[in-house]
Amino acid sequence: MSWFSKMFSRAPEPPVRVEPSTKSFFLGESAFTSAAKTDSAFELLRGANGTAEYDRCPPLAIALNRLITATAGLDVHYYRNAEIVPDSRTTAILNKYKNSPDLAELIRSIQCAGRGFVVIVGNSDFMPSKISTIKPSDLGELEDANRNVYRIIVNGGRWQGTYEQIEYGSDVYRTADRLRTIIVIHNQSSPEPLSPVSAAIKTIVAGYNQNYRTIANGGRLNSVWSFKEPLQEPEIAARQAQASARVQKGGVTVTSGGDLDIKEFGLTAKDMDWFNQLTESAKEIYNLIGVPLPLVTNEASTFNNYATASAIFYEHKVLPFADYMFGIIGEYLAPLAKVQNAVMLADRENIDALQTKRLEQLKMRKEVAVETVNELRSSISGRGDIEGGDVLLVDARQVPITTATQEGNGI
Repeated sequence: MSWFSKMFSRAPEPPVRVEPSTKSFFLGESAFTSAAKTDSAFELLRGANGTAEYDRCPPLAIALNRLITATAGLDVHYYRNAEIVPDSRTTAILNKYKNSPDLAELIRSIQCAGRGFVVIVGNSDFMPSKISTIKPSDLGELEDANRNVYRIIVNGGRWQGTYEQIEYGSDVYRTADRLRTIIVIHNQSSPEPLSPVSAAIKTIVAGYNQNYRTIANGGRLNSVWSFKEPLQEPEIAARQAQASARVQKGGVTVTSGGDLDIKEFGLTAKDMDWFNQLTESAKEIYNLIGVPLPLVTNEASTFNNYATASAIFYEHKVLPFADYMFGIIGEYLAPLAKVQNAVMLADRENIDALQTKRLEQLKMRKEVAVETVNELRSSISGRGDIEGGDVLLVDARQVPITTATQEGNGI
C-alpha cells in the first residue's frame, strides 16, 4: 500500500524513540556529508541568512532558470487512458501555482538540495484553497533513533508551525488543526544532485570572484604597471607594501619606479588553461541539470540544432521532471477532487518545441503508408475520425518494376 493511500491514518509510533535531535536544512546541505560540508561549493553559494545564492555561479543560474521557465509554464491535467479527465477545481488551484515564485522555489530546491517542500493550504478533508512552497532555509527537522524525520518545524516564512508525520516513514506532514499539509518531493535522479560537479561550481565561483576583485581594485588582467623615475627608499617601500596589499585583494601589480608605464600582455598558455577550465566546468553543470548546450551558448547553437535541442530538452528533462513532481501533488489531490484511476501529467500538445518534431514524425508515417488517415489523425489532439478515413492509401505513382521495364522497351 502506498504512502498516499494510507495518509489519513497515522501508524503507531515506533517502539524505540530517543530524545530527538534538531537538524536544520539549508539549500544544498543534503548534497554533502557534514564532514565535507565546509569544503563544499555551497559554502560559496550560501548567503548570510542561510539561503542559496545560486546565481553567484552563472552557469548554474542559467541552467536552473531554463528549467524553471520551461517547467513552471506547463499546463497539467489528470489523464485516464490518454484522455483528459475534466476537473475544474484542481485545475483552478494549479493555475494559480503555475509560473509563480513559489513553483520556481520548489524546482530550485529539488534540483539543488535534492528535495522540495510543498504546502497544501486548507482543511485536509476537502479541496485546498492554495498550493505554496516552503524555503528549505525556513525549516528544521526532528529525527528518531532510526534517523527517520517524523516532525518538521517551520520557523520562518508564511507557514510557520509544527508539522507531524501522518504515517511512519511517509513524506506527508500535517499541522494539528489539519489546515496545512507538507508534502516532501525528492529528486528522482539523485539525493545528492549537485555533488558530482561541486568542484566545477567552486572553480567557476572562485574564478569570477577573482576577476571581480581585480576590476574593483582598478586592476587589469595581464598587465604590469611600472614607474621610471628614481624614488627614495621610503617611497619604494611604501609602494611595494601597497602593491603587495592590492595583489592579495586581486588588484593591480605595481613595481617601483617613477613615471607610470603600463604594458599589456596577451593571454598566456597558463591563462588559456584557466579559461578552458572555466568553460569545461560550465559544460559539466549544464550536462548535470540536463540543458543541451545549444540552449545556453551561441557558440554551440545554429537554427537547426537549437530546435532539435529544445525538443530533446523537453522530452528528456522537462516533461519527465514535471510528470514526477506534479504526479506526487496530483496523487494527494485526487481523492479530494473525487478523481479515480487517473494520473496527473503535463500537457504535451501545447509545447511549441515539440510541434515540429511531431509533424515530421507524422509525415514519415504517412510516407511509409502502413496507417490510415484516421489512425494518423488519432495522434493529433482534437482530431477525430473522418468519413472514408479508414481506407489505407498508397502512392499512385508507384508501379511494379516489371511494368516500368516493359514501358521503357516499348512493349
